Amino acid sequence: MGVRLTVPRVRGKAGGTVVLGDIPVIVDWIGSAIVGVLVGLVAKWVLDRRVSWGDRVQYLVAGAIGVAVGAGSVITFISVDGDDSPLPLVATDDRLDILVVWTGDELADFEAVVRGHYPTAHVVSAGTAIREKLDQLIDAGTPPDVAIVPQPSVLRYFAGRGLLEPINDDVVHRFPPAWNALVVARPPSGPEDEYGAFVKGAQKSLLWYSPDALAGYEPSPEVWSWDDFTRWVHDGFHSGQFDAPLTLDVADQWPLTDWFENRLAATDIQLYKDLAAGVDRWTDPTVAQVLTEIAELWKTPSIFHRGPESQKMVQLADLVTDVKYGNAATMFAPSFVAGQVESMDEADSPKPAGFPGQDGEHQQVVGGDIAIVPTGSTKGQDFVYWLTGAEAIADWARNDPGYLTPNTESLYYVQPGEAIAPDDAVHVLLTSLITAPGLKDLRFDLSDEFSGTNATRPCVVWHVFRDFFDGVTDPHGKVEDAVETVQETMSAFARGVDPNVTCEGREDEEDDSGP
Repeated sequence: MGVRLTVPRVRGKAGGTVVLGDIPVIVDWIGSAIVGVLVGLVAKWVLDRRVSWGDRVQYLVAGAIGVAVGAGSVITFISVDGDDSPLPLVATDDRLDILVVWTGDELADFEAVVRGHYPTAHVVSAGTAIREKLDQLIDAGTPPDVAIVPQPSVLRYFAGRGLLEPINDDVVHRFPPAWNALVVARPPSGPEDEYGAFVKGAQKSLLWYSPDALAGYEPSPEVWSWDDFTRWVHDGFHSGQFDAPLTLDVADQWPLTDWFENRLAATDIQLYKDLAAGVDRWTDPTVAQVLTEIAELWKTPSIFHRGPESQKMVQLADLVTDVKYGNAATMFAPSFVAGQVESMDEADSPKPAGFPGQDGEHQQVVGGDIAIVPTGSTKGQDFVYWLTGAEAIADWARNDPGYLTPNTESLYYVQPGEAIAPDDAVHVLLTSLITAPGLKDLRFDLSDEFSGTNATRPCVVWHVFRDFFDGVTDPHGKVEDAVETVQETMSAFARGVDPNVTCEGREDEEDDSGP
């Protein structure tokens, strides 16, 4: 397999990630090397007449061997990201090349886990452009040994073209069937198979609450329907110890899409599946109904501490603090906040409940990152086996307080029939939710799947819902106008029409690394 490396500034070109290019430059480079060796040997012979003919022959043979070894190693013609100019490179065959979606702390946490066991690993971040980057590398003949992608739709895209290896059974057996169902794909020929393994998982159907705020209230949040929740917000909440009923992360934008996803999954599961698959059903009346229900909740007077304008500055890490200091009685947040919750005193920490469902049922919207192995990579299969094993999971959990995985090798995994103690870590409870026996019909994050299916930057979709929040909380705005804008904009995306929505400099990824 080819290699992808980071190179320093060479010949006036900025350093960066490298990819395979044209072969003719290799010949030029090797030719230059040979000439250089010969010139050096001739100079040595001319300047040092004490050298015997036998030694001169040995010099020539050694030089030839050196050139042959250099040419026989992995020599590739490369180009720096964003620049197609050629650069030569020599690398060794013991490298493990890994292409990932993560940046920042998430990337650093992953590298810390991998370095201890794979010192020759080379990790490159492609951000949320990972589908396009992996496409380029495969087309160039230099796929990585492993790629870690954020959407099952990306996995299906490559598996459907016959470009991935099925994951080995000894890895597949580590995951519940409901999670394996998310990574099933059909190759160009042959039966369906599992083509990925989740290395991270996230529960995105959680409403956290302060026990003090809801002491004695019936029904309890654990069994709330959507109507129960809205009824408590409008009539059951009484200010006192807590200033407002709810806090949510508006600044990061992507949590706003999770509201829509959870409410839609509880209302019309087939519509959810269709939208995630890129089918243009955004103008369906049920979409308008769900958006309107959320809008009516968000525009409730005094629902947020100090109002919606201040809420626009609230980020994920602020939510637990809001509950701790009495700014809000409940918070909508995914499992990423588990580490922050566990760091609090037990008496003050919010408790997780399922997002308000429908008819006594609680849906599970999940997210996660998936390891895939390009065709022919034995090293990649071995690495995925190690990465989904107990040793790597334990190291990752130590590095990342927000880490969760739907893996039976997890240190937080609860065996079927085993009771969860009241003093167990929040991670244990959350892991039990995503690995429960009989778990079925998981819904992968709709906005992530939609982005992967339509090759749209996720932050563009998030921005659509940020505009929706702005519109419905504007005292002069109309809910129906905001709803119609979302429907028309998302319909345009689904039809391949660019509605000219930008990310406006927002980060292009979710941060699930915890506080």
